[in-house]
Amino acid sequence: MTTDLSVLVLPAFDDLPEVPGEATPWYEAYDLSETVQIAGLAEPLRHNGSGLGVVPTGVGKTAAASTTTALLTADNLDLSETLFVTAGVAGGPPSLAIGSVVVASAIVDWDDKCRFDEEATEPVPLSLSIRILMVRAFLN
Repeated sequence: MTTDLSVLVLPAFDDLPEVPGEATPWYEAYDLSETVQIAGLAEPLRHNGSGLGVVPTGVGKTAAASTTTALLTADNLDLSETLFVTAGVAGGPPSLAIGSVVVASAIVDWDDKCRFDEEATEPVPLSLSIRILMVRAFLN
């Protein structure tokens, strides 16, 4: 049997010790009592039978990529018309209260851990310059 989802919410984690789970508000707000086992996932995808599904991806890009790959290649899911929503905590301007809703206008990938000195005389690669400008524009 194939499960069709209209919306798939992908929080990063749930049930970490002493940390509020990102999936918990979804589990509390919706009856997600139906489950689908997906090969490669640590826990089942929970859904409500009406098109809403939730499954934590795990923390970090590798875990998120692995989960997304498992979901997209699962024979028992039809995600061809699904809206994917990533939901959870992340970095943001300190002026925002915890729990604020932020919709990104650009994606900034800082995982390459590239650090720079604004006073340096060496040229900064163009791709890094764009990312730096995007971060500055977001924070201003």
